[in-house]
This record gives sequence, structure tokens and C-alpha cells, in this order.
Amino acid sequence: MPTNSISLFIRSHFQGEREFAERIRIACKNLNWKVKISYISTFRDSDLNCDWSLTLVPGKKCPLKKNDYLVLFDPEYHYFRSGGHLKEMYFDYAGYLTAYQNTEVLFDDIDHNIQRIYPKRWYPLVQYRPYKEVTPSRLFYLLCGWGDRCSDIRYKTLQDMLAQKSYTNFFGNPEAGRSYVKVFKGPIEFDGESVLNLISEMGVCLVLHSSTHLKYGIPSGRIFEASAASAVIICDLNPFVIEEFGDSVLYIDQNLSGENMFMQIDEYMRWIQEHPKEALEMARRAHEIFEEKFLLENQLLDFDQFHR
Repeated sequence: MPTNSISLFIRSHFQGEREFAERIRIACKNLNWKVKISYISTFRDSDLNCDWSLTLVPGKKCPLKKNDYLVLFDPEYHYFRSGGHLKEMYFDYAGYLTAYQNTEVLFDDIDHNIQRIYPKRWYPLVQYRPYKEVTPSRLFYLLCGWGDRCSDIRYKTLQDMLAQKSYTNFFGNPEAGRSYVKVFKGPIEFDGESVLNLISEMGVCLVLHSSTHLKYGIPSGRIFEASAASAVIICDLNPFVIEEFGDSVLYIDQNLSGENMFMQIDEYMRWIQEHPKEALEMARRAHEIFEEKFLLENQLLDFDQFHR
């Protein structure tokens, strides 16, 4: 296996990308690769003296290098003009890694050069983590800090009702947690491991997606964190999760009212307590799917072959 060197570009306030960069750091250590994480605000051309680099956040116009790739987690925001067209400042990247499947507009914007689009979907995966049987007695939920879930009254109602249950544990931005003093447990360190440890400690993870995730069938990184942490997973009807994880996940209908979403989750929590063996078998299957299909190390190795 070659010893590669890669660079990652992030911004401090893009929290999900910061966490993903740390997971890449750990996966690279497992692969015996060198990795450097740089902030766009202090970017220098020398940061590209590596085998290849990934820009994970908007704002960095690409210098004319043949090894700097742009990761597009979202098909509508940050990088795009109306109609889904790429902004001109992002035209000159060596290539593009997309979490979404429909790349026809992007293909047009880069003059139909198919070699510049990574042919597989690029996901915010998790490094290898062995299966560990959990105690599924508490519910982990990371309060959202952006997107329509912050403004949709249904999700506010859902959170308010969950906050009344003794099994609930909220994490995330302290600003978002002010209304939930009894169940809010504080922020999580962005180190690639802490969120996994907490999900495993709680034993049950609630995974909810934004409307953009659902529209394009894009998975949140939380589904990979939950499966890697060997947790029992409760998730909305995201097409990706249904297709890839199937009956290893318990599903709620995100189209329902906040009250009815809560009732589904509460019923699942009762079922988990009454049927721990069946629940843990679901968690084991979800981890098995993660290990077989969604290891971050394998995604990095595959992309390295594409680049070479």
C-alpha cells in the first residue's frame, strides 16, 4: 500500500466538515497516510504539495493545480447559481466529488469532461470501528443548527415533546440547547471520536434529515456515525437509508405532525426496552452494513485509484 500525503481544507464554523476532516485524519492514520488539515483563511500554495487535496467547504478559489478536488455535499447551496449551475470561481478544480447522484448540470458546466467527476457518490463516512454491543436505554439526538428543521414548527414540537422523556439526551450548540436544560448535555468535541463514543453510550440514535437530504436521497453523516457506533437507529424515510440499510433501521414518517413523529419514536423506545435482543440484532446488522459497504478507509483508497 503506498504512503500517500493528502491535504484537507475546512472552515472553523462548518462544524460537520470539521468533524469529517478529523475522521479522515484517523482513517489516514489507519492507512499509514500523511494528512494535513488547513483552514481556508490561512491557505498557502504550499498546502497543495501533496498527492491530492480535498476542499470540503466553500470560499477557496482553486489555484491551477492538478490535484485539488472540490467536495460537493449539497446540490443547492454554497457553490451554485440558479438552476443548479456551478459558480464560476469553482470551475477550475481538478475534479468534483458529489454526495448526490444527478450531476448532469455539473457535467455541462465543466465542458462535458467526464474525467473530472468522481464516478461514485462521495459520502461523509466513518473510519473503521469494531462492533460493540451497546445498552439501548437512552436516545441520542444532535440538535440541528441550520436548515428547515430549525424553522419548521413540527420539529420544534417534536423536540419539546422528546425533552419531557427521561430517556432523551440532546447534544450540540448550547444556543440551541437553552430551551432544554433538563435533557441538554452540552456540545461535542470535533475530534472524530467523541460523537461516536456518545452515541454508543446512549445506545439509540435518532437520525433526522433536512428537506434537501430527503429531496435528493443524500444521507446525513449521522447514519454512518450511528451504525459505526453499533447503536439502534431510528430514522426518517430517507431514500438512501431505506435502500442501503433496509430493515436494520426503525423508521418514522417525517411528513407527519410533530406530535405524531414523537408518538412513533416513543413507541419505538418502548419496543426497544421490551425487545432488547431484537433491537440489538438490528444494530448488529446496521454495523455489518457499515463495515461491508461504508468504511471511510475504503472510500479513500478507491478515490486514490481514481486520482492515479
